[in-house]
Amino acid sequence: LVAEDDACVSLLVVRALEARGYQVLLAHNGREALDLYERHADRISLLITDVIMPSMGGEKLVTELGTRGHHPRVLFMSGYTDEQLQQLRDRAGDVDIIQKPFDVGDLLRRVRSAIDR
Repeated sequence: LVAEDDACVSLLVVRALEARGYQVLLAHNGREALDLYERHADRISLLITDVIMPSMGGEKLVTELGTRGHHPRVLFMSGYTDEQLQQLRDRAGDVDIIQKPFDVGDLLRRVRSAIDR
């Protein structure tokens, strides 16, 4: 499940994943992602989510999923600075974050690693 509000980024991520054989569900914000996760939890191996999105950001999305008994593997995407990313790690614990802009090869390695964990 990819949750990303930027159309260019979501298109890049979806195309890269589908080219590698992954089946992808796309949400344009956290609320859509929450709904998709609830309906397809048994099919979702990884949540790839932007940290900041309208309606509900990635951190809140993961928290909300947890309150509903879902604890997905998560890869956060963020355009934050290193200092802001450290603050996210401090708040959320040991989280996997890929910093925007990223290249497709790095994204695919991080996705595979997160799924295999």
